[in-house]
Amino acid sequence: MRRGRTRPSPRLPIVCVARQGGVDGAPGAKDEAVDRSRRYQGLRNGDSPDLLARLRERGVVRVALSHAVIAWLLLQIADVVLEPLGAPAWAMTALIVAVALGFPVALLLAWFYEIGDDGVHRDTAPAGAARPTVHGMRRYADVVVIGALLVTVGVLLVRQSDLGKPDPPANPAIAVLPFENLSGDPEQEYFSDGLAEEMLNRLGRVPGLKVIARSSSFGFKGQDADVRSIAEKLGVTTVLEGSVRRDGKRLRLSARLIDGVGEGPWGAHMTGAVNYCH
Repeated sequence: MRRGRTRPSPRLPIVCVARQGGVDGAPGAKDEAVDRSRRYQGLRNGDSPDLLARLRERGVVRVALSHAVIAWLLLQIADVVLEPLGAPAWAMTALIVAVALGFPVALLLAWFYEIGDDGVHRDTAPAGAARPTVHGMRRYADVVVIGALLVTVGVLLVRQSDLGKPDPPANPAIAVLPFENLSGDPEQEYFSDGLAEEMLNRLGRVPGLKVIARSSSFGFKGQDADVRSIAEKLGVTTVLEGSVRRDGKRLRLSARLIDGVGEGPWGAHMTGAVNYCH
């Protein structure tokens, strides 16, 4: 019996049909997987996330710059006004510490919170989402504050500078007039004259300052003469006059510096107690 050859069965073509909606049938899962793959490849290649864009998006960069500028301007103003106001020495140090500690707090608040027209609320929006916008003057509040502080610093600098002031005399000279006794007690006359003489001796130690002798300046005691005429007669550019009021142990001293044209560029009042040494 002759064996017949077995004919091979025809092979059907294999067709792969992708399920609509992505991998595992989840909507957009394929795109998400590709996006994760790209991010992973980017991190493997050394690419870092765009942190600066995220900081700008949440307003952290603007807050950091505004805080730095406002803090610097406040410190400049404090450096000028704290001492004349009689603030303690640690006030400036406390202000510097407060500014330094407030910097990270301001950055954290800018990162986690947003300000809109409806107030302050937690920022939970994803990256790239639109942030609420403040309208009106509140949008430029930091710019207004910086502008006001800049004007204040400018005014203080102009007042401290020599801008608009006449040039100082080439050969400054001063005469100390006897201080007026306002105590009502003639016996206190020696006390007021002694203070004026002590002031004259102290000024004589200033380098480059010519001080008129006591015998010349004290010659105008009791005379109702104009300060400008006294300065002209003594040949000085400045005259120092003052008054003394003594009541028991309480002492009040007033002094005023007057230039040759009759203007008083400086004046001071001091009050204290007199202690007797035995």
